Amino acid sequence: MKRGADRLDHNDVTEDSVPPFFVSDAEWARAEAFFGSQKFGWYNWNLGLLFSTPKLVRKLKKEKGNPNSHTFIEQDGKIIVTANTASEPHCVLGEGGQGKVKLGFMRKGSTVAVKTQKEMVAQLKNMPHQRLKAIRPQDLECQALAHEGLLVGYLHETRPRTPTSQVLEKQYTIMQLVPGEDLQKIDSRELTLQQRLQIAYQCCVVLKHIHAGKFVHGDIKPANIKVQFVGDSIIVKFIDFGFSFKLKDGQIQMDIPASFGSDSYIAPEVSKGYNIGYASDVYSLGVVFSKDLKIPAKIWDGMTSYLSERRPSLDEITNRLQTAIAQTPPQALESTGHKKLKPDGKS
Repeated sequence: MKRGADRLDHNDVTEDSVPPFFVSDAEWARAEAFFGSQKFGWYNWNLGLLFSTPKLVRKLKKEKGNPNSHTFIEQDGKIIVTANTASEPHCVLGEGGQGKVKLGFMRKGSTVAVKTQKEMVAQLKNMPHQRLKAIRPQDLECQALAHEGLLVGYLHETRPRTPTSQVLEKQYTIMQLVPGEDLQKIDSRELTLQQRLQIAYQCCVVLKHIHAGKFVHGDIKPANIKVQFVGDSIIVKFIDFGFSFKLKDGQIQMDIPASFGSDSYIAPEVSKGYNIGYASDVYSLGVVFSKDLKIPAKIWDGMTSYLSERRPSLDEITNRLQTAIAQTPPQALESTGHKKLKPDGKS
């Protein structure tokens, strides 16, 4: 997902901040009246695709004739309003081939990120009940987000299309708003070696947790790594699980015919479509370490090996980083010109 320089930064929006865009009382009243008058199942939502207990979610479209109106989604009794990308372009957090990520918020609640998937055509083949059981890529994305504690909810919308063997599908994924800066926007020259090592170490911790859930992220790059400075601590989170997939028990790789990810960071096997797995994420992370964080080569040695079986495990890389961190004294930030952290954690 590309981000523009004029777009709102995650650092500027928190759960306790002022709503990122204006929604009139009349719009809220319209939404509350609509959702209060409807019964669950009013729309043809596909429920229970992800959870054993279905999450009931509904949508109210923009008001006709009002170009500045908003779309509302209800889930578990909570109403979420999403930004109008035409009149509020500053609220678009990311945009790519799959859709957009924009801000949303609850009237008396937190600000969230809402990923709106582009509408797609699906074949029913006269077996709609079988199709409901299928695992689509966006379902796997939700599962990965839930594993990372970032999923707030989701809405899967379908509507019939002529001929009747087809339907139009659209998904809304509601996620926690991850604070921090994209690693791609941080100049490594402004960081001490100790800080860069700490970021690399936290990346390994996060990726180990993702792999523990049997997920492969599939698109590790600086734009998908959020870094937050809080006092002397550094918090790292991965975002954008749109290319994620899940391996079975005992499986470490699988063949996927379609190429995915970002060219500069994908492993050789990804472009070929076979033997893609945990080691593919290790390769991408190795590129981040060498190209973006610019940490010593002895740490990422082997991570970008052409052969996946020659790449070190995350445990080995973590051990290397722990050793390097212990041997690297903190630098005096005031005298070196490196990034100095304020008491509130902002640089």
